[in-house]
Amino acid sequence: MEFLKVFRFLTVLPIGEHPKSPREIGEQAWLGLPAVGLVSGLLAGIVAWAFVGTPVRGCLVVLTLLALEGAQHFDGIVDVGDALMAGVTSKEGTAKAMRDPRVGVGGLAVGSMTLFLAVTSFGWVPFEVLVPIEVFSRFTVLSIAAVGEPAPTSYSGRVFTEYVDAEQVLLGGLLSTVVSLPFSPVATLTCAVCSAVVAWACLEAARRTVRGVNGDFLGASIWASRVLNAVCLSSLPW
Repeated sequence: MEFLKVFRFLTVLPIGEHPKSPREIGEQAWLGLPAVGLVSGLLAGIVAWAFVGTPVRGCLVVLTLLALEGAQHFDGIVDVGDALMAGVTSKEGTAKAMRDPRVGVGGLAVGSMTLFLAVTSFGWVPFEVLVPIEVFSRFTVLSIAAVGEPAPTSYSGRVFTEYVDAEQVLLGGLLSTVVSLPFSPVATLTCAVCSAVVAWACLEAARRTVRGVNGDFLGASIWASRVLNAVCLSSLPW
């Protein structure tokens, strides 16, 4: 049950032991990430089912996801927004912008847009597609880690990039598909495609801004994939 340590690293859920080394997380990422997605998808799906047809549904689903993650992944997408804005004027200022605890204009804009799209789209999607959305948003991390190099001085980037390889991506992709298909084949295919698009975009952005993958970009990829999945699925005629 070593993969349960991934829960301790990525969520606030009291599941598994605290990992003692990056290897314990990275080597179990192919199993742990889809498992985290399954749990968060089921919990968010229950909330979506309980409040179906109400105006607060999308907001409550988003709050549930933020609470499960301790908002750590959302912090990543805000920091990435600041880094991208800083990179427009100075390439040297991107890493500094990510470390700054204050939220800049870029982070505010990206964070606000992310929340708006998430709340709106989660208010419309069928509750059963929450599992494919969450599972494949986590799978995006595997794809980025297998191809990318860790950014200098990044612990979180090193945790995944040093131990995730093509075999883990294959195993994680198969597991993510098997877990998601019973809930919705259409959502499974849609989320797999969206995950690939987000992985490529985040990898390119990470290379151009901080010269490699770090924890902020990995966390941002989860939210970017989650929102793109939800937006695409909310536009389908269910």
